[in-house]
Amino acid sequence: MEKQFWDRFAPVYDRFMKKDEAAYREICSLIKEKADGKKVLEVCTGTGLIAKEVADVTEYMYALDYSAKMIEQAKKGRYSEKLEFVTGDAMNLPFSDESFDLVIISNALHILPEPEKALGEIRRVLKPEGLMIAPTFIHAKMNAGQNLLAGAMGGFTGFKTEHAWTRDTFVDFLHDNGWRIRRGKVIRASFPEIYVECMKK
Repeated sequence: MEKQFWDRFAPVYDRFMKKDEAAYREICSLIKEKADGKKVLEVCTGTGLIAKEVADVTEYMYALDYSAKMIEQAKKGRYSEKLEFVTGDAMNLPFSDESFDLVIISNALHILPEPEKALGEIRRVLKPEGLMIAPTFIHAKMNAGQNLLAGAMGGFTGFKTEHAWTRDTFVDFLHDNGWRIRRGKVIRASFPEIYVECMKK
């Protein structure tokens, strides 16, 4: 998806995501259990909704997005001194090999044209026994109301997804790209969502 879209969307992103506030609280609670005392990276952080909730329990945390405007928004307000926001590309992460115990990529894989490249970079920067957490909206098998909302969003914002995974096809995609799912959980949100914890095969 074009960087210009996310730059334009950045000022209203937090208001738009209010509809999924309960889902984000649940996801943050699950992530915090795994992030305690760990070296953590969040890829495609957006305005840092998750990073700001999680960083205080980590050893330290970087949160990266390729939209400078999203990072500009993320830096507003109060957040842990352990958290650093950086601009960067998920396809070419500016970190050394095996730098992190935990990498988070939330609600982003389905909008990346080549998500397998992002997964490859996450594998590179993740320690051998590290964990990837990848909650992902699943934009297939939606009910009539969800389809209507998706159509309205697309017409209003220009937003579109690159991959219309179901739960099963998303799991297959992760397996095919070298990940072993340790935990999976369906999260109730405005669109179907699956929370997964993965380790390298």
